[in-house]
Amino acid sequence: MPLPMAVLTAILLAAAPAPPPDAFDPRLTPLGGGPEIALSEVSGGPAIVLFWRSDCAPCLIELAHLAALDEAARPGRLITVALEPAAAAAAKLEDLGLAAGRAYAVAGGEADAEAVLAAASEGGRRLPYAIALDGAGGICARHLGLLGTERARDWTRRCST
Repeated sequence: MPLPMAVLTAILLAAAPAPPPDAFDPRLTPLGGGPEIALSEVSGGPAIVLFWRSDCAPCLIELAHLAALDEAARPGRLITVALEPAAAAAAKLEDLGLAAGRAYAVAGGEADAEAVLAAASEGGRRLPYAIALDGAGGICARHLGLLGTERARDWTRRCST
């Protein structure tokens, strides 16, 4: 009999190595519902994290190309993190016809969202913003503006080693 998805997920997460103490590891709220989790629990190795807000026009342009960015990020993962309340972000994704599968909001409210963006961007406050994480959870690349598929491919190669 196959294992229920929740049990399988718990087993896989328990086997994941803990990130180094200085790794970038904010708490996130899944937009599809569920308890708060740490970024390290969903990144699982090399990953690209896109930060966005629904009132950021360039962010919405980037979200419109999410499928191409996701493909370019493989074999790594592409994760989106909204810097606004989870309900507003989930509604915007629904309006755009996008699934909430790997979409999250920063847990803890607006102040925490600002702190997460500042930490990821070394003090910046502008969007869209993207980072690449290596297998240990460290930030190995940063970019302000639209990411693009070539940069996503390059980051996945560079951050996988």
